[in-house]
Amino acid sequence: VPVVCTDLPALREVAGEQATLVPFGDADALAHAMIAALADPPSAQVLADRRAHAAGFTWRRCADRTVDAYHRAAEH
Repeated sequence: VPVVCTDLPALREVAGEQATLVPFGDADALAHAMIAALADPPSAQVLADRRAHAAGFTWRRCADRTVDAYHRAAEH
């Protein structure tokens, strides 16, 4: 599935290179990027890369990273 989102720090961090980023607030750029994504479906390799990237975003991993951050903060 093609991913199109606005170029904001949090979205850029999560999407990485797996998304087409458009300027925040630019509805025309968003529309054009969505049309382009639908007109040019991603290859099987691109989809596999996106799937692998998305697999890293689980609730378990989020919880583990949060606990690790608290442990590091408590040590300092």
